[in-house]
Amino acid sequence: MHSEGACDEAAYDTAQTLAVIAAAAMMLANFALNGSALADTGRANPQSDVTVIAFQQSWNTIAQECQETYGPEGVGYVQISPPMESVQGTQWWTVYQPISYDLNSRFGTREELSNMIKTCAANNVGVIADVVLNHTTGSDVSWVDDQEGVAGTKYNGTYGRYPAMGLYNFAESGNNHQYGYTTGDFHDCTKTIGDYTNANEVQNCRLSSMWDINTGSERVQDIQAAYLADLWNLGVAGFRIDSAKHMNTKDIAGIKKALSQKISVPADEIPFSQEVIAHDGESQEFAPGQYVRNGQVTEFRFAAQLRTAFSGSISGLKNIESGKLPSDKATVFVANWDTERNGESLNPESGAVYELANAFMLGYGYGSPKILSDYYFDDSTTGEAPKGTTATRTPDTDMDKACSTSKTAEKWSWGDWICQPRWTSTRGMVRFHNATAGQKVINWQSKGSNVIAFDRDREGFMAINNQLTDVTATFATSLPDGEYCDVYASRSCSKKLTVSGGAITVKIPARSAVATYVGANKDSEPSGTDEVTPGYDDAVDPSSINDKTLTIYYKPDAKWAGVAYVDYAYANGTYDKVARISMTEVKETTAEGSAPDAEGWYKADLPEGMNTKNVKFRFTDGNESFDYRDNANETSYEANAGTTVIAVNGHQELLGVPFTRTAGGNGTALNSDESQNGGYATSKTTVRLHFAPTEAQKNATGVVIWGLSRTGTTLDKQYVPFDSSLKDGFGQTASVDLDGDYRHVSFRVVASESGDVNATAVDGTKGSYEARTNEDDNTRGTIEVWVKGANGQNDPTYAAPAANDTTPNDQKNPKKITVKIHYYRGDGNYQHFDANTGVWQGWDIYSWNDGGSGTVFTSHDEFGEVATLTYTNTAGVREMPFLLRQGGDAWMDKDPSGSGNRFVPFTAVRVKPGQTEEGTAEIWLVNGDGRIYTHPVATSSVSYDTRGGTAFKAETLPYGGVATKPTEAPKRDGYTFTHWSASEDDSTGKYDFSQPVYGRVKLYAQWRQAHIVNLDTNGGDIPYNPETVDDGGNAIEPEVAPSRTGYTFRYWSTKQDGSSGPYNFDTPVISDLTLYAVWQEKTYTVTFDTGGGSAIETQTVPWGHKAKRPSADPIWSGYTFAGWASDANRTKVHNFDAAVEQNITLYAVWMPESGDLVHTVTYHANYVGDDQDHTVAVFTTTGNAVAAPDPTPVLAGYRLDHWSTDQAGADTYDFSAQVTQNLDLYAQWVKIYTVSFNLNGGTSEPLDDRIIDAGQQVAAPTAPTRSETVDDKTVDYKFLGWATKEESDKAAQKGERARLYDFSTPVKDDVTLVAQWEKSKKWTITFDVNGGVASSKPDDQHIFDGDHIVKPKDPTRDGYTFQGWTTVRNDMLAKSVVSFDEQRNSLMPVDRDGVLYALWSRSTSSASTVFSDVR
Repeated sequence: MHSEGACDEAAYDTAQTLAVIAAAAMMLANFALNGSALADTGRANPQSDVTVIAFQQSWNTIAQECQETYGPEGVGYVQISPPMESVQGTQWWTVYQPISYDLNSRFGTREELSNMIKTCAANNVGVIADVVLNHTTGSDVSWVDDQEGVAGTKYNGTYGRYPAMGLYNFAESGNNHQYGYTTGDFHDCTKTIGDYTNANEVQNCRLSSMWDINTGSERVQDIQAAYLADLWNLGVAGFRIDSAKHMNTKDIAGIKKALSQKISVPADEIPFSQEVIAHDGESQEFAPGQYVRNGQVTEFRFAAQLRTAFSGSISGLKNIESGKLPSDKATVFVANWDTERNGESLNPESGAVYELANAFMLGYGYGSPKILSDYYFDDSTTGEAPKGTTATRTPDTDMDKACSTSKTAEKWSWGDWICQPRWTSTRGMVRFHNATAGQKVINWQSKGSNVIAFDRDREGFMAINNQLTDVTATFATSLPDGEYCDVYASRSCSKKLTVSGGAITVKIPARSAVATYVGANKDSEPSGTDEVTPGYDDAVDPSSINDKTLTIYYKPDAKWAGVAYVDYAYANGTYDKVARISMTEVKETTAEGSAPDAEGWYKADLPEGMNTKNVKFRFTDGNESFDYRDNANETSYEANAGTTVIAVNGHQELLGVPFTRTAGGNGTALNSDESQNGGYATSKTTVRLHFAPTEAQKNATGVVIWGLSRTGTTLDKQYVPFDSSLKDGFGQTASVDLDGDYRHVSFRVVASESGDVNATAVDGTKGSYEARTNEDDNTRGTIEVWVKGANGQNDPTYAAPAANDTTPNDQKNPKKITVKIHYYRGDGNYQHFDANTGVWQGWDIYSWNDGGSGTVFTSHDEFGEVATLTYTNTAGVREMPFLLRQGGDAWMDKDPSGSGNRFVPFTAVRVKPGQTEEGTAEIWLVNGDGRIYTHPVATSSVSYDTRGGTAFKAETLPYGGVATKPTEAPKRDGYTFTHWSASEDDSTGKYDFSQPVYGRVKLYAQWRQAHIVNLDTNGGDIPYNPETVDDGGNAIEPEVAPSRTGYTFRYWSTKQDGSSGPYNFDTPVISDLTLYAVWQEKTYTVTFDTGGGSAIETQTVPWGHKAKRPSADPIWSGYTFAGWASDANRTKVHNFDAAVEQNITLYAVWMPESGDLVHTVTYHANYVGDDQDHTVAVFTTTGNAVAAPDPTPVLAGYRLDHWSTDQAGADTYDFSAQVTQNLDLYAQWVKIYTVSFNLNGGTSEPLDDRIIDAGQQVAAPTAPTRSETVDDKTVDYKFLGWATKEESDKAAQKGERARLYDFSTPVKDDVTLVAQWEKSKKWTITFDVNGGVASSKPDDQHIFDGDHIVKPKDPTRDGYTFQGWTTVRNDMLAKSVVSFDEQRNSLMPVDRDGVLYALWSRSTSSASTVFSDVR
């Protein structure tokens, strides 16, 4: 059925075209039907606002679940898949293509549907029907024969013919609805929706090629209302409106109004939940808020925010309601069948965060929650319906068997039911949700970014741990003291929670939660104790950690006498003496350099692979003396997964090597100033000087060098001989490693076997050259230059002479270069795996070699991490680009942040003479520094442990440099920051930021206990961040008061109802505090001015409510009361159905008993969805004329044509006519379209948008012109015509000519026409009058290649008759003249420059002399 499935899977996978089948979380407070809707005793009385989405489940399956799960567990509603007849197919999305409104569907018969509704109702579960009203089936069917739906009903997707619905694209004209005039049952627009900034396109064009039903038609609304009424009368409790975003909100209102009339239930008592997917940048005309007038709206933004939060930080969920629909208007979910496929939400494969997010949704209480119940799919089965589905039937499923035991998420396979509603956590949280309904969220608490807790005001408590490690924490709670069941973890109350003194201490497992509520005790738990879990086991993915060795450094107390051991185990394991390693003492001096700070340090490498999980460790002297992080409680040190180096000294951990080797450098700090050119001091500087001698210079033996280092060390003249082993294709090379960091040296080439430093330069060379580090490639540590003896008076060059050749060479460009990269980070986080988020945040190297790939760090040394990168090119490697990136393919950051491409410098490359196959290079990199070093550099670092506060990045600085004091203090709820200290216990006091830093320093934030003051706006719309106030300090009253529609802010109070009076902000704060905004509801006065009649009592009306029409009319002798006017002139009839939003005065309108009658003239906007807001009325008296209303009503996409006395518009009203009775006038609208013109680089007279009535043609504008100047040459373009933007874009992608727009066709949609051009040669045709009168010579014509000459005006010549134009001057040789058609275009196309000559004949009759006077 691919032809029927015009809405192919790819289309459904995109966020904007997915709305065909995207879900809407729906039932909330509005779905709790009131008494009138429940008049039928067979209708459900839902027990809560929780909905289960029974995705792709048969009616028999759902009936069983209502009995066995949904009813007993407190679920209020079950949402079923579309119940109407659809196209045939085994894909899930085929049921979203209706072909009739018959209730025999793929999920069961009408009788089975009715039985399921009754069974669910008997268990207090209402059924919500998912209804598809926006469209039918795909229009791009590949055959013209009729097709059959799942129940055998015939339809035709080619012609748009749906007899069972009564919908046809073409009217019947004896042709079986196959062509001819359209009926208006479908919208005229036939293109597929692509522009979501255009509301007209989104709501009137085709979604994934499907026929778009004209839901604005009253006939269509009546048909669809009858379908909904049929479902309602079967007992359905409400409706989910699929693809509501693609329907005008007024159309939906019209359908609901028609349904209301059919079932005799007020429209606002019929639950509608509308699927409106919101994306940034889309038209606000179909924003979610536009649809609340018709019922509830799906808050897709809620699911998107949960995905972001549970993938990063959940502490911000406190304000998840901000910027969203009001809670009573929103339906919410963690995922639906659509978003779990397109990536816009979490999904069952997201791991335990999916289970946690569902629990949070049920626990927090925003909107009406919806729980998905579906089956597992993979990439190859994403479009498939449940296993066993045929083209016409979905199989029944026994959920008792499918969901009887816990699942193992890692072993799911296609078709397995995931059983979300039966999970222990879901069942418990549904009970929590129902028990805490209506209670506010209070006591919000965060322990870092991924541990949160909150109360549902004195009724419930919930805490969530989104980390990959267990957490033990104490939280404040408003629950009464006592013992409670943890309903998240168990159905049998096997796990208990204890509240004591307004606090609760809990151990929350990794990626788990705890939850309880008043009344959650063993006696209240359900009788069923079977535990069903999804089997999630979230853990670090070890494949992302490539340096799998953890090195531990330790500096013991002197009393341990030179002996140290480390015991280790996984964080959740126990110590074993077998897992003990003897640590080795670190040497102060090695071949790599000296490290005075290394004295007293020991090191040990744990077995490979240990750091793929969290590791705990302790130290011992081997004689049962132990060093723990907290000796009193035997709390171990810990290293997070991915840690490669950790150091411990004085019970404090530090990531990274705790000392710095200064190697051959002197350790002097370098300032990042202009003279020093910034950067770090390299331990050595390699100087390589290449010399290509002439024949006369072959006596050269080496070079003499001298200079000054960056730290001020003088290099006296030194002789460096040429190294015969380095002689290559260029010539001789002198190479030397100098201790220290040199930016430049001076040298000369000499001939001195004895190495005389005073030897003069060889002939033809300069007495002194200067060689520098190459500033162009940002390299430090190597100075390399090239001198050609033949050009010895020139300055040296910095690029190898062979660098631009196209073949490998033995100097710098072999076929393969292997680069060893050392990388230092001051924070020590090289392979960090964030236990908060479960995301690898380590660093790797990205290069463009072999099409682009990541190269990982696989080991480490005392400098940092080490990786090996290889570049290859059979023509010789000419470029070695790379980037340092965080998070691998997630591209979380770059180092330096925001940097562009970096390149391995060729000064680092070493190639053996005569070798063209391979070479090597070695470089050192420092985080935050864009330079590249060819020797190790001496670094220091300062890292910050905020101890629960907001994170601070580490600072890397030169060895001996000075750290920059943070300008902002960290923040921590409940504490005030005081200062930074080099010791966690502040034993070293306040840190002095002016002192030099040698090696690694870790600073600890010091805090003073404070209190949290929460500002609860109590229904207001401005969220306030909590205030942190010192003990005894004062809270700060917000400068900006909160606001709330319909209310006036009064004051802040410690009681939600304001009974404690205004809070005094001068009161010392001695504990955590919540202040509530107290509101006064706005009221307005409605005054009745009877103008001489009897008095009418003034009304006081709350904001948003309506004034009541007085029960009795006023009385005035001699007059008859005509009505109430809203203006003092008594001309505008007051609308008592309009909400009062200000003080108003209403004026009585009177008719003298002996005078003219007063009449009302009511103007109806008269479009689908018309309501009282679009209806106005005026008073007038007999004999007067009225004017059209001012302002004129406006309807987007239409123009007001005229007013008529009938709704159909047949009788046009004459506004000059005298009014003699009450009148109803109806606006008559004409559909209009906007035609825009895009000159596409051309020029023209001004081309404004044109507004065209539907069915009319737009006139073609004057052809534009286009030419460009390129390289001082004019390039001409030939205008081909106009094409729609869609055709133009499609042609541009394919490199073809666009199909041109036909201006003879009626305009059927808003359209942009784009000028089409073709770059073309222009030819010049010159006209020679050939003896004629010079003034009659036509102008030259410049004609595009292939176009035609336009016939010019005939020239004149005395005594001659003009015969035409010919291509030869000599009339005797002219064979023919140029021919022109009726449009005056030459029959011959132009393909070259040319001259046309006038052909003449004498005026005499002598034919023999016709050509005699030709010149």
